Amino acid sequence: AEGTVIKQKPDGGTEAEDGSEVTITVAKKEALDLPDMRTRTFAAAEQQLRGIGFTNISRTDIDSEQPKDTVVEQ
Repeated sequence: AEGTVIKQKPDGGTEAEDGSEVTITVAKKEALDLPDMRTRTFAAAEQQLRGIGFTNISRTDIDSEQPKDTVVEQ
């Protein structure tokens, strides 16, 4: 959820010296569940991902025994 701390450095439960730097990462927007896109065509996967709110979708083409344009990794 927006405003939730999603990462911190150093990790929680560890000791830090007084005055040392602590970095926290806060969610800007609510996290979205990422569905498994393997075996779908890139076009179908991209359409579904955009439909649920993802906007930064990239593609890397690799050699595979799967049909052309099939998502094989994510």
